[in-house]
Amino acid sequence: IEYLCVGSSRVEDCIYATKITSGFAVNMGHPGNDMDASLYIAENYGFNHLKKLKAVVVALDFDLWQMTTEFTEKMFCCLPGFVYDANHAFWPDGLPTGFHVARDRSYKVSQAGHLLYYGSRGYLMNNPAEWGSVLVESDSTWADRNYAAVQWNLDRLSAFLSQAISKGIYVVGVVFPQNPAYKNTGSFGRYGPSRSVAERIMKALADMEQLYPNFVVMDENKMGNHDYTDSMALNSDHLSALGAELVSSRLDSLLESIIK
Repeated sequence: IEYLCVGSSRVEDCIYATKITSGFAVNMGHPGNDMDASLYIAENYGFNHLKKLKAVVVALDFDLWQMTTEFTEKMFCCLPGFVYDANHAFWPDGLPTGFHVARDRSYKVSQAGHLLYYGSRGYLMNNPAEWGSVLVESDSTWADRNYAAVQWNLDRLSAFLSQAISKGIYVVGVVFPQNPAYKNTGSFGRYGPSRSVAERIMKALADMEQLYPNFVVMDENKMGNHDYTDSMALNSDHLSALGAELVSSRLDSLLESIIK
């Protein structure tokens, strides 16, 4: 594995891992995820076990930055496999003999899950639909009142970038497209934040690109002024297979250009 893709359902639905040809990619995005949990996976599993890792691709979901550690606390503190790994420092010296056999006996992957995710390396294909009606499901001004949550996520990302640069690993942060009609509202996306805060976040990310030479922002949202059509959409904030092909092609070209 050379490219590890982590993040929310937008990663799961939008990064077509097998279409990335400049390196071997795996998609580990899943619904309801926050950035802290995504980076936790990259740090403890990616950095420890992917010896050929060249880049981590992570979703920059500003509208989900009202969360900090909520998902991490639900998943990594309660599920026995994660707790077991953490109690062994995530096996930095490699897995013991027989580990894979014991794991497979303890947890049987369903045939349906295997068919859905194995061949696509974690990507979930969706048929074309449309952007549809604009959905704003959170008070879009949440970040105006609680910018501390946004700053926490920026600081978390900064700490991750410091780790990655010490290991010679690139990080690509993707801002995924959402319904272009959000530009006619006060909300950046489905769960906010306000558009003025989103512009402030983009400025902070641009500053981080200057500070960390291993960090690149891939902005496919462009504050709603993007080129993802209705046929490329699944719903107001996810892409169909057609949109995923376009994102993945652009990501592939970017990775090829920065990683020599």
